[in-house]
Amino acid sequence: MLMLVSVPTLFFAQRTKVAFLSNAVTINAITEPDTKAAGLYVESFYGTDFKYLNAATMVSSDLNDVAVVFFYYDNTGSYDLPGGNLSPTVISNLTTFVQSGGSMLLAGFGTRIIDDLGRIPYEPGIAGNGAGGSNPDYWGINNVEGMPNGNMSTHAVYAGVTTTNQSNNAGGTYGYNFVPLINNGYKEDHNSMWDLGAIPGLTQPHASVARGAEFQTLTNSVILGSWQHVTDMCCVSAIEFLPTGTYTGRIIAYGPAAYEWEMNDSRTNTFNNNVKLITTNALTYLKNYSVTLDTESFENLNQVSLSPNPTADFVMVNSTNGIQKISIYNANGQNVKAVLDENRLDVRNLSSGIYIVTLTDNNNVVYQLKFIKQ
Repeated sequence: MLMLVSVPTLFFAQRTKVAFLSNAVTINAITEPDTKAAGLYVESFYGTDFKYLNAATMVSSDLNDVAVVFFYYDNTGSYDLPGGNLSPTVISNLTTFVQSGGSMLLAGFGTRIIDDLGRIPYEPGIAGNGAGGSNPDYWGINNVEGMPNGNMSTHAVYAGVTTTNQSNNAGGTYGYNFVPLINNGYKEDHNSMWDLGAIPGLTQPHASVARGAEFQTLTNSVILGSWQHVTDMCCVSAIEFLPTGTYTGRIIAYGPAAYEWEMNDSRTNTFNNNVKLITTNALTYLKNYSVTLDTESFENLNQVSLSPNPTADFVMVNSTNGIQKISIYNANGQNVKAVLDENRLDVRNLSSGIYIVTLTDNNNVVYQLKFIKQ
């Protein structure tokens, strides 16, 4: 018997929107340059699938059609959101949103609401909001060396990014490639990320891969990266918080100072495209996860299906409108390899567990289903 599993949701309407949350009346009214630049880019990228949420007027029903909320902001001299912080009511609505299957991308000082949402009780302990200054190095994310789950460069958030082993433009190098986000020049140096040495309850030695693995177990998460020069898991700059029994949505958080959208010295950031990519990659990944297949969303639930499910070897992918693109992700969000021969998916090489299939048909409709590999 076919078992079609959809992502749980509190609402019956299909969630399709990518929302940017701030407290200005419109994106163009946002006063902080980095925050405004991020919002405008995401608006241009998603077009009709974009939605702006004004925190000052937002009510719970505004989230009914939203798959993923992007909450990012920057500030100098304060960790507060310019123009006023999120109200307890907005925090409550966002908490319910994630608990019921919606997802969030938290970036910059936006990572600081993770404890307010109740997802983990640890606010980022590495933080800075000073004036910054000139720096000759390339800054970014190390997603290869010292990661508890091994090389994370195959995670969906890193699709298409350029990498380098150069630490600066003067010839300095690392012994591994990292994802550069900002080149040499002025940097605000505004971190908001996790110091694993300050997390209570962890027993493994500080600055060790074992401690990073312990933090993952404690928080049901997958660490996606650290500072570009850090290989010992003393800190976490990028992380995905996986679904739990209470929080059925996912949260991805980016907290390194390298994540800047606007250069304060008016230079061109050589690595700006990487900033854009890790943002839209994460939003699309989370959006696809949150898409709900239900009878009110589609005239025919059988437009796309997987069978048999569970399976030990092959899955037949049945799509009324054909298959344009298909991707498979494991429970840690990593893209895994499986051979699609016509409409038969060979999954014999996969380990036992739950997998998410994201399928785009020839009408550009995106479906998301789960299957169980026995």
